[in-house]
Amino acid sequence: MASSQNIGIYINNFDTQCPNQKTLAQLTGYASDIGSAGYTTGIFWAMHLNAYGDFIYNGGYPEPMISKGKLQPGFSYLPGLCSALKSGGNINKLYFSVGGWSCECDFVFMMDLISKYGTGSANPLYQNFQALKSELGIVGIDIDLEAKSSSSCYSHHYDYYIDLLVKLAGMLNSLGMEMTLCPYMDRGFWLECLSRIYVANNKKQLVTGINLQCYAGGAHNTQQQWVDYVTQSSLPLGITNAATFVNAGYSTLTTDGAPDNGAPSLIQSNFANKNIPAAQMAAGSVSGWIWNEGQIVSSGSLGTAKEYAQAIINGLNQL
Repeated sequence: MASSQNIGIYINNFDTQCPNQKTLAQLTGYASDIGSAGYTTGIFWAMHLNAYGDFIYNGGYPEPMISKGKLQPGFSYLPGLCSALKSGGNINKLYFSVGGWSCECDFVFMMDLISKYGTGSANPLYQNFQALKSELGIVGIDIDLEAKSSSSCYSHHYDYYIDLLVKLAGMLNSLGMEMTLCPYMDRGFWLECLSRIYVANNKKQLVTGINLQCYAGGAHNTQQQWVDYVTQSSLPLGITNAATFVNAGYSTLTTDGAPDNGAPSLIQSNFANKNIPAAQMAAGSVSGWIWNEGQIVSSGSLGTAKEYAQAIINGLNQL
């Protein structure tokens, strides 16, 4: 693996509250396996919010993960798992994903809290992001906004959220945290967000990358397409190298957009541009990720965590 490569995995299996000794040992084993598999980035999926700004890990009930700027007792094991993920010496960045299908309320609650408290330290969001960073070592937030997917009281078109993402990027930046975007559709919205963030911050792009979904609802996407969208956009974006900014992600399941997802050999072919008829990757690409750790450990996929990491690495090396 070249030092410039960024190999990511979405982790959706670590959300057990107050795990017993056996479960914690199992989770620690998963973390150690991932940490030594060749990934450089781990993205916990998924964090949600309530109206008070508490951070909820997946279902998360009866206790939120972080509330009033503090990690809650039911999740006191998470710092140890974060350390286990980094123990292999490969993973150097951990993020939390926010949102997902039918989870627009996360972003509506953010809008309400920013409207009430602003983007500074008085906002419960600010306090809880700060705790996410200080107590878990999380470096950034991955925005998985999937508009028009929720119940009517929260369902909005994408454009409704542009101002929120501009303000959220500024809040995270003030905390020394990053923001990445995880689109599967509506490129116009995401490009507009990138442009607005860039312009609002004195022509500094605060978003550090796009994690492009190339499976399920995004199975029609290729990294090459989105690199072209970025490079050919008439909007000011502040992105100097689109091939390293747009990171393609594929699923371990063939049901998530067959035939381009599934076995490690298929994933490797995608990153090596071996699939026909269209090339998946742009020249100069150095990054990619896999969805997801939970499918791998439940035997729902066709390879191990290490095999998927190596498939991405091998494919990029052949590009």
